[in-house]
Formats: sequence, C-alpha cells, structure tokens
Amino acid sequence: MFRGFPLHTAEDFAAFTQALGYPNFTYEGSGGNAVRRNVIGDRVFTANESPPDRPIPFHHELAQSAHFPERVLFFCDVPAASGGATPLLDSHRVYTRLLEELPAFMHDLDVLGVRYSRVMRKEDRASSAIGRGWAAAFGVRTPEELEQKVARGSGEVEELQWLDGGGDTVRHSSPVLPAIRVAGSLHAAPKLVFFNQILAAHQGWRDELNAPGRSVVFGNGREMPARAIEAMARVFAEDAVAVPWRHGDVMLLDNMQVMHSRETFVGPRRVLASLAYAPKVVAASTAAPSTAAAANAAGGVKKAAGGSNDIGSRARVKAAAGMTTGRGKSCRAAAARDGVVCRPPLVGLAARAAFAGCV
Repeated sequence: MFRGFPLHTAEDFAAFTQALGYPNFTYEGSGGNAVRRNVIGDRVFTANESPPDRPIPFHHELAQSAHFPERVLFFCDVPAASGGATPLLDSHRVYTRLLEELPAFMHDLDVLGVRYSRVMRKEDRASSAIGRGWAAAFGVRTPEELEQKVARGSGEVEELQWLDGGGDTVRHSSPVLPAIRVAGSLHAAPKLVFFNQILAAHQGWRDELNAPGRSVVFGNGREMPARAIEAMARVFAEDAVAVPWRHGDVMLLDNMQVMHSRETFVGPRRVLASLAYAPKVVAASTAAPSTAAAANAAGGVKKAAGGSNDIGSRARVKAAAGMTTGRGKSCRAAAARDGVVCRPPLVGLAARAAFAGCV
C-alpha cells in the first residue's frame, strides 16, 4: 500500500503506473466480466462498478481467461462513507489449507482443471457484477467477429452457443484451465497457489442470465461438490484481511499470489484500476541468450502469464521445458545469465515438484 504520497487525481495515478515500468495489460477485449469505463487511455479505468449492496467475491483478476495480468493496481479517488474496503487473501495459504481439508477434491482439481461458462448480451448491463457485454469483453462488433476471435484464440477448445436468432445473447465457455498454478520470482521460491474464480463464479456469477452451479465445472464437465464450495467460503472468510481506503491510496497486488474482493458500501465510492504484466528482468550480461532463454523472451510476458493447459502431464512438461528434476540449478543459472525468469509450465502437482529449483 502506498499511502501519504502526492497522488490526488486519475492523472497522478496514471503517471505512477507508468513510472513503475510494468508492461500495460489492457482490459478492453480481455474477456473480463465486469463493466468498466476507461478514464486515462487504456491504462486507467474504473474498478468493477457492480451495485454497492452486492459484495464482489474473492478472485484472481481474469483467472477465468487463458491470459491474465500479473500485477493489479488500485487507486482510491473517493472513499465510501461506510464500508467499501478491499479484502485480500494469500492464495498459497488457501491452497495449503484446502489441500489438508479436501485432498481428493484438490487432486481432481489439479488433474482435471476447470471450465468457466457465462451468458452475455452484446451490450453492457450495468446492473450486474458480470454484466459486461460480449462486444466490449472481446473487443469485437459483430457475432462473426466474435466467432473469428474465439476460433483463433488460445488454441484450446473454446465454445460459443448463440441462444437467440438475432445474435444478441451468447453462452461462452472457456478452454479447460488450470485451477492450481505456480507463482514465483527470481527472489522467491516457487509456490503453488489456488489461482481460479471458482468461488466467485458460484457466489457472484448470477443475474437474470446466469445461475450458480454451472458457471464453473471441472474440466470434464462434472459439477463442483457443495462441500468443497462451503469449505472455500469458510477458509476465505477466516484468512481474509480487509484493507480500508483513504483518498490517494494506491494498492499494488501480485495477481499470481493474492486474491482480492470488495465489501459492500454506502455513499459514493470511486476506485480506479490498472493492470500490468510482471516486469521483465534486465540482464547485466550482453552475451547472446541461450536457445531456451531466447524462446522464453520471444514468447514474452504474455505467454508466461497464460501458462499451459496441459494439465497433469509429466512427460509433456519435461519435453516442453527440456528439464528434469536435477536441472533446477541449471535453470536458475541460465535465468541469471540471460536475464529471463525461468518458469515451468503450469501443470499437475507431481510434475511441478520437478521444478523446485526453478523460479
């Protein structure tokens, strides 16, 4: 939290985000659910403007998408008269607690992954927390453009089902995505995190078009057990830390490791947001990068953020990464030499254990 700095306007916040040097992640066309309005270009926009009497459940930003930001920034322009705090949650701690309480569920979640589904109309519906229309969500204008964008998307199975004859209402189903991922950096050991929108989809993805229960399922289509949803809600509530706002506050979150939510509030409240990729590591050496590092750099931060959907496959992990359990140190050395963060594919738990030395 940055508090007490000379940050008073949206322009100040935009300058602050630019000064950090993080590559910008635009929300427009990202597939996000929330209705938002751009304030400063495509860098600063309004936070989720769902009705103040409805809490926003815990989530990792855009975890329902194959591509998501690694950093989330919030700026408080107008604090609410009452309520409106932003609760935070350590996703690694959540993973650890749920693994202890629900080992079978967590195993299935890791092996099968998850799939998200929501019904959208073309235009935004400001009355809903997930009311962003498909035109703004995917940055398109016509049903044909939407179908083309989905067809050339992540390369995984992504589905559209038109629910009317006029091309206005559509059900979008995501590819099968990991629900447990790896978070780490050059300065910290990798950690397994509960990176998903499962509870948010069950608690918050409900309006006149969407009903709870089918908004998120296992990758094979099986519904989530009620006991697991109840355990998530309890663990989240027990571990949450609510952060109240003051005018001028800036909050910087590691989206890979921290979930956030929003409390209900009374009175006007204006919080702005900005999304970003993690900063690239600049190498001191001018030596030509290794083949693996060059491939990593060519893929860019976006590829690292998107991860892999090859859930639970040991053989493909080793083949894709060119590493075995004993090569963690060489991975770290290559990263230090070439200035590239070495990230393993984000797949099954047993396979990820092979990368204990790789950050």
